[in-house]
Amino acid sequence: MVLSNEFISMSHPQSERVNSCFGSLLGSFALVRSLGAIAVLTVLIGLTHSARAQTLSELLMEYNNGCDRGMVADCTYLGELHDDRRNDPAESARYYRVGCDGGHALGCAKLGQLYSQGRGVARDIMEAARFYRIGCDGGTAFACTSLAVWYANGDGVGQNDSEAAYLFGLGCDGGSATGCLNLGTLYAHGRGVAPDDGEAVRLFRLGCEGDVAAACTQLGGMYQNGRGVEQNDREAVGYFRQACDAGESGGCSGLGYHYHFGLGVEMDKHEAVRLFIVACDGGQDARCESVRTLINVGIGVRGNEQHIVRFRRSDCEAGNRTSCYNLAIWYYHGDWIPQDYIEAARFFEQACNRGQMSGCYNLGTMHASGRGVEQSYYNAAQLYQTSCNDGHRGSCTALGRLFFNGSGVPQSDSEAERYYRAACDSYPGDGCARLGDLYMWGRGVPMDDIEAVRLYRHACFPGGSDYGCTRWYESYESGQDLTRYDTERVRQFRQSCTQGEGAACGSLGVMYQLGVDLPGDLEEAIRLYGRGCDLDDNSACHSLGVCYEFGTGVAQDESEANRLYRRACELGNEASCERAQ
Repeated sequence: MVLSNEFISMSHPQSERVNSCFGSLLGSFALVRSLGAIAVLTVLIGLTHSARAQTLSELLMEYNNGCDRGMVADCTYLGELHDDRRNDPAESARYYRVGCDGGHALGCAKLGQLYSQGRGVARDIMEAARFYRIGCDGGTAFACTSLAVWYANGDGVGQNDSEAAYLFGLGCDGGSATGCLNLGTLYAHGRGVAPDDGEAVRLFRLGCEGDVAAACTQLGGMYQNGRGVEQNDREAVGYFRQACDAGESGGCSGLGYHYHFGLGVEMDKHEAVRLFIVACDGGQDARCESVRTLINVGIGVRGNEQHIVRFRRSDCEAGNRTSCYNLAIWYYHGDWIPQDYIEAARFFEQACNRGQMSGCYNLGTMHASGRGVEQSYYNAAQLYQTSCNDGHRGSCTALGRLFFNGSGVPQSDSEAERYYRAACDSYPGDGCARLGDLYMWGRGVPMDDIEAVRLYRHACFPGGSDYGCTRWYESYESGQDLTRYDTERVRQFRQSCTQGEGAACGSLGVMYQLGVDLPGDLEEAIRLYGRGCDLDDNSACHSLGVCYEFGTGVAQDESEANRLYRRACELGNEASCERAQ
């Protein structure tokens, strides 16, 4: 457990009952010290020391006269005025030294602080430790706490948990709430002292009552885990809320966890996501991943749209390509933010540059259409080529269409056939349907309507290609040869579906929906799509999503459609990824 020399952030002790999808939240405690908030711990500056003088010039005159008369405390207060009000640490150091040399412990402690920070004097950890020691011996609580952190970390002094515990105890007894917090941390972990959860709870309570928010977080964690106190989620929630309201990200993390699982408070996924975002912004990296996990499957989204947009934006800036891609989608469709094709193209480009091939594909599509960027089939072809080479089948299909039409690349049926086949071999979808067109028309391959129909059917299911289904149904209606798909195939699909093969259930659903080889029956199609989706067949989930989107055989429900599209997308259905919001 290595502690920062300037500001030590508290790890948040979460419950060990956490769901595995978020990883264990039970982290090790860290010791906390804030040298930038000394006034919380002790009365330091002359502004609070004297009620007689009000203006800066009056204070300077008063303390300067006192210091000249040998009142060493006034020398220290004069140093504080130069530090806090005049931003002159060099002059502060001079007056702190006078105060310290005259026996004023606070002056020594403040001089140690300047040496530790390298402000007004050259940074010198050994000198800082020496002056902190003098200040601590003279009863200055924050000096004891600051020096204790160094012993706990081994910064500038030999690492010594026992000495750290002793000094934290002096700081706590002298009124340093942060000293109480850190001593409680040592008791919770048995560092330098015998493990004692009850004593840790007592010290955390003192720290929390002293307005150190991290101590409230730790106290909440003890109640949550039943360490040193009877387990009580309601008490935990109260302390986490107190810490979170004071701006402590660990408290927001703990509070969000309780809202997520409904522990000690009514379950509220939306509030959980909001709090996790706050915790993530505060440096709780595990909570950033929790936010991604939840919003990627649509949990806690409604009502948090603007928080999520802000999260995605900062996450994208930090290098997360999925967040860049989602922002681009939202800008493209105008979801949650005003539609802006230029911004959509910008974020697609960021996603693409970071290896998100769907970002390259969509940016290519924008170049092909001229939306948000200058229209250029050549640029579209380059982007499609990049993502196709990386296995993005939609890009292979799109590149094949450019070769088929001679847009941005030389017209070539054979190249179109090559890229359509690459897409079809990767996954049955639009690539198979477009390859079927080539066989139907004899372009780049020998004309073969039976092979064309086979490819249309393959694209329709299990591929879930709307274009493939349309072309297959058109072929069926026109009386082209479909005799190879007879009742025996229906029997095989039905048997496989009964045995738990999701793709077979989805295929039967398509046949019932289109009335091919089976009587048309939307109700049965919907049932089979549902069974196929439950068996993790992405095409079945996609087909059911389409039904809910357009109200085909079921009541129209965009929310359910989006849920099914997201599920299908997770299972690898590219068409659903493009439809999902």
